[in-house]
Amino acid sequence: MNTFPDGLWYKYGDGNTSPVSWYSASQVLNGTGTTSFNPAIAVNRSSSSNPPLFQLAWEEDVSSSQSNINYSSLTASTNNTITQSTPANISSGDGMTLNYRPSIIALADTTARVCWAGDLDGTGQIVQAVFHDPGYYRYWGFGSIIKSPTVTFSDDNSRYVVSWNETLNNSNANKFTDSRTLSAIYDLGINGNAVQISNGAAASNMYGTIFNSSTAPYYFSTSNSIGSIAPKVNANAASIGRGVVLTKDNAQFYFMLGNISVDNSPVGFIDVPRKARFDSLQALNNCIITAPFTLSGSSNFSYSVLSGITDTAAAVSALGKNGFVSFDVVKSNLAPEISVGQTKLTMIDSYSNGNIMGKSTSKPISYQSSNEIKSYKLDQNYPNPFNPSTAISYQLSADSYVTLKVYDILGNLVKTLVNQYQNKGKYDINFDARKLASGIYFYRLNVINPANQSQNYFTVKKMMLLK
Repeated sequence: MNTFPDGLWYKYGDGNTSPVSWYSASQVLNGTGTTSFNPAIAVNRSSSSNPPLFQLAWEEDVSSSQSNINYSSLTASTNNTITQSTPANISSGDGMTLNYRPSIIALADTTARVCWAGDLDGTGQIVQAVFHDPGYYRYWGFGSIIKSPTVTFSDDNSRYVVSWNETLNNSNANKFTDSRTLSAIYDLGINGNAVQISNGAAASNMYGTIFNSSTAPYYFSTSNSIGSIAPKVNANAASIGRGVVLTKDNAQFYFMLGNISVDNSPVGFIDVPRKARFDSLQALNNCIITAPFTLSGSSNFSYSVLSGITDTAAAVSALGKNGFVSFDVVKSNLAPEISVGQTKLTMIDSYSNGNIMGKSTSKPISYQSSNEIKSYKLDQNYPNPFNPSTAISYQLSADSYVTLKVYDILGNLVKTLVNQYQNKGKYDINFDARKLASGIYFYRLNVINPANQSQNYFTVKKMMLLK
């Protein structure tokens, strides 16, 4: 009697023949076992990879109260043998306790995009559609209490779409976001219990299929094409958050700043490249910064903070006797500090039309400050010396046209960091010198005030890149 090991199995063959021409016997997927569930697989039909590259994701249950999303790829050789990459826990860094039901797509450039349901603390009070590119440091979370997240893309590879069913307040609304912004949330306009976006030649040929099982007879409905759904007044998420996740071994420490509003208008965060790298706390902290906003004595200003850990025992082990993690809201950004050794740093953006911070209590505070900006100013970069990135801060006492440029010691322009009109306020810019040689560099701030030319301003400061 044959004994088959537990795990997820695969078999490779050619489905264009009848019957199917199998190139290999059934094989178990490395890294899977009795705790492996809900596999998803994808291959890109237009990819230049030949033989094909298969992308896989599955749910791995660590315990009854914790689960991860694992990722691996299968590469077929010219002689039809299969090589599997080392499985990786790609949900490590999303700050979620339970991660389940993955969906995956394979892009033409041989990379993958994955989404899944992420339950923050395992209670079901905050469940988001988590989206991630396995090769980078960022995560996105959508919705407040969701189910059935999926990701799909157009045949021309121009757009991928993340969709989910929103169950907040029993709404059963079906929503999506896409690769154009990964921040605007759109409503398919049809309620139901689950949603799947079809693929198509282009976005105009992609449709949402919604399943409704609330009352018999059960039925499917089809939405308008994804490409035809125009932005609405509420297309941009009403609740916006950005946070940091510090991962040490199996412990995740998360802190999020969100639900920021001034006079009932939401405040977002500065733009960060989707493929930003976070090599240090400073590099990460340079990205956890709100967009500029103005407060007066009569402003109604509010914000929320959310923090916690995903595994108490793992957190205690990671901290040891004297380790600590602390987060502070400083001016308009987070300032994390950690002393537990080698730590993985990731960032998560959260967008929802509901409250992304779950249940909360509010505490009114009074704030008085003499920090009114009365002059232009350029600060010394920090850290300095630096490697590979540093933060450059400046302030504007009036709406102005601003350029911020970096030069080498010979006066050659190295990089233009800012070249645009900006409102009065304080700004922090990250300068990434990863591709530059060690040495002395200069950065120059030039400000033109269109309303008052006599207030034009420029100044230069020196910094050192030390590799």
